Amino acid sequence: MPRVNIVKKAQKDQGQCKCGAEIKRGDGYRWWKFRYGGRRVRCMKPGCTPRPSDLTQSEFLGQLYDMEDALQAALDDFRNGTSDPGDCASALNDLAQQLRDLGSECQDKFDNMPEGLQQGDTGQLLETRAQECESKADELEGAVSEIESVELHDDTEKYLADNPVGREEKESDEDYQKRVQEEMDEGNQETRDEAASNAEVDLSID
Repeated sequence: MPRVNIVKKAQKDQGQCKCGAEIKRGDGYRWWKFRYGGRRVRCMKPGCTPRPSDLTQSEFLGQLYDMEDALQAALDDFRNGTSDPGDCASALNDLAQQLRDLGSECQDKFDNMPEGLQQGDTGQLLETRAQECESKADELEGAVSEIESVELHDDTEKYLADNPVGREEKESDEDYQKRVQEEMDEGNQETRDEAASNAEVDLSID
């Protein structure tokens, strides 16, 4: 990947960022350059920070990097409670299918090559990528099972039936219910964290 350079104050106008903002003289900006394809510039807004997919000219790697970002986002949303197990499992299933589609594209390119070229470096790379995409998709589907098996508590009475919480001396009903709720929330968070960690899949493919 090319190195992303940061300039605190532009000496001259740098053109337009992908967000549409003009990068003027005196503005801070980021830039990087490909060996072929020229120079890219971005403004300093957090949303314009270049992603790994922006730093490659490989169509295959660009799609793969976007999937890695989507996987991390889905697991982060699950960890922080923004999504439930069903939402997270659905997102992972979608990514698994995207991986299979990407692998199929590689396999089709390989199959359409002359037989003599299939044994060359490009042919072998395509075949390996196709196989790796299938393997990673299988791993993601295994992670779906991990997420789907999660059971979160949403009712304190049911929680207490499985996890008795002793009452402290002179503790009011309100304080007791609050403490039970906090323990239940902590237990749910631990469950989310463990499941998300177990569902981490390394999607790296050369």
